[in-house]
Amino acid sequence: MRQKIILFILLFYFLTFLSAFVMAEEDNKVVFKEPPTKESPQQWGLTLMGGTYRPSSYTGSGDAFGTIYSGQAKYIGNQGIWVDLSFEWHFLKFLGKWGAKASTGAWVIQKEYDSPKDTSSAKKPYTLWVIPGFLSGVYRAHFWSWQPLVPFVEAGIGGFRFQQSGVKGDRYGNIYRSAYMAGGGVQLNANLLDPQSARSFDINWGVNNTYLIAQYRFIQSMIKDNFDFSGNNLITAGFLFEF
Repeated sequence: MRQKIILFILLFYFLTFLSAFVMAEEDNKVVFKEPPTKESPQQWGLTLMGGTYRPSSYTGSGDAFGTIYSGQAKYIGNQGIWVDLSFEWHFLKFLGKWGAKASTGAWVIQKEYDSPKDTSSAKKPYTLWVIPGFLSGVYRAHFWSWQPLVPFVEAGIGGFRFQQSGVKGDRYGNIYRSAYMAGGGVQLNANLLDPQSARSFDINWGVNNTYLIAQYRFIQSMIKDNFDFSGNNLITAGFLFEF
């Protein structure tokens, strides 16, 4: 009887150990699942663009903008370099995509200039930085998934922060002006160029669509003074990622 009890206990512990081992192996088992056949949900957009711009009305503080930043530079003429980053939320998809957009970035122009206010006859580097910030509404005429070209328009309100380095009489900073901006452009569906990579991008990162994008915008300052940054030649190009 005693041997039977011992044998029963040993059998119980063996079965317990065996079941625990099997369960552990089951938890660690690698399960291969088929990737989803549909696109991941899309509600957001991220845009990275760069281009050129020159204000038509800006004067600044001290020597005039057109006097300091004159002449032609290779490739960009007398333009300043503009880069912007924007994030948008597509809150409505009805006859296209309707969204709200927040954007910022920087515009910079640089030139060597000999100011009459400076006693030295040597030219010194002048740099003007402008930081934009806008809240906009955007409409994209996107009606089906693999649409090759998507036109869009946007309009928004915001402003700029100005700062310039130069000789003492022309140096200033922390100047703000409000403005509104509007324009439009077109986006080319880059997914059509390599559908397999586009599919992997969606599966691994959740990016549904990648677009090559070009845009034209005009700017109108709300206050017409020496810091009027108005102009109608803001041209940018870059990438739009939808996710």
